[in-house]
Parts: sequence; C-alpha cells; structure tokens
Amino acid sequence: MISISAGMNGKSKINKTKQNKIFCFVIETERRLINTKLLLILITKLLGNVLSFRTLSVS
Repeated sequence: MISISAGMNGKSKINKTKQNKIFCFVIETERRLINTKLLLILITKLLGNVLSFRTLSVS
C-alpha cells in the first residue's frame, strides 16, 4: 500500500483525509448516541423512582 506511484500519491492523501473526517464524524455521532442513551436511562430511572414513591405514598 505504501509503494504507490507518485501520480497516485496526492489522490491517496485526499482520500485519507476524507476517511479521517468520516471516521471522526462517526465517532462523534456514536458518542452523542451513547450520551443520549445514558441520559434516557437516568431519566427513566428517576421517573421510575418518582412514580414508585408516589404509588407508595398513595397506598
């Protein structure tokens, strides 16, 4: 892969930068998804606790 002709060298560099940008974008989106999932889990747990507390106080 390293032994590419001089004419192809510039193109491969451009492709690498594009791939790096896409890779970074994918990592960012995955991080955001994980963060939102964690937030949703925390919110649902808090809501569950509040609801269970309310049902206990009602009964």
